[in-house]
Amino acid sequence: MDSPTTPIWLRAQDGRPGPRPRYTFSEIGEAAIQIADADGLDKLSMRGVATALGTGPASLYRYVTGKTDIEDLMADRIAGEYVFAPITGDVRTDVLMILEQIRAAYRRHPWLADISTPARGPNGVRLLDRMVAALTPLGADAGSSMLGIALLSGWAMNFGSQESADARTDPSVGAAHVAALADPEQHPHLSALLREQSRTGGESMDVEETFRRGVDSLLAGIGSDR
Repeated sequence: MDSPTTPIWLRAQDGRPGPRPRYTFSEIGEAAIQIADADGLDKLSMRGVATALGTGPASLYRYVTGKTDIEDLMADRIAGEYVFAPITGDVRTDVLMILEQIRAAYRRHPWLADISTPARGPNGVRLLDRMVAALTPLGADAGSSMLGIALLSGWAMNFGSQESADARTDPSVGAAHVAALADPEQHPHLSALLREQSRTGGESMDVEETFRRGVDSLLAGIGSDR
């Protein structure tokens, strides 16, 4: 018998009593996304999703056991938006093609960062497969490849989330704030780094360059296992 903690895609759907399911998982996920985009994830509710679908909360429980299932469907629905070009064999090019889409998704949907470890659905597995394909030329072992995928994906997710949070904030304000709080006696290492950064002009590094440098650093680490 399936457990409520079993990912929704692995639960048996056949043989349930009642009418034939009317909505697809994609439709449920999309309805929930519209609510979260408009009002935030904290305003998402079973009743709200049911209303958006034109049904009642009791009917929605035919598909899901609760909000966690809905969040899983939302994350997978967004993963289904990614468009993958043919693999070129150039690891950096292929990885960036994927990560840029993840980054953009987290910019468009800031609430994604509040979904903790969603279960992978069909679209999430498709994304994982593409990441494996992109990293294959590195020749890393299975463990290093999976760790690399987690780190690369996390970098893109966090970067996109931070961009969304900072969209209305001047980046220089944050830098000035840190510099003002860094006391040379209490924070000698940070203060020295900030002085060096100011001397070399490192503070003006382009956002796109920053993102790609992070990806390059992670790829170098994965490739070093060969």
